[in-house]
Amino acid sequence: MNKKITHEIKIQKSVLIALYAILVVLSLNLVSPFFKVGTASAFSNEVHKIAICHPVHFTRCAEIKDGVLMAGFYN
Repeated sequence: MNKKITHEIKIQKSVLIALYAILVVLSLNLVSPFFKVGTASAFSNEVHKIAICHPVHFTRCAEIKDGVLMAGFYN
């Protein structure tokens, strides 16, 4: 009297894709010590000025007054 009971679990496709993505990332982390990757450097001696300006009236830009960003385009 051997009765075999099997249960089938349906997994949503989105969950299955997420699990495969996790598997790929973990696998890449496992083999990453075998690849030579140089470090990235964001060091620069240059100063960049960035202005947040009105999309139509380019002369109206945000300012910093007393350490507070005034983004209402006051000038």
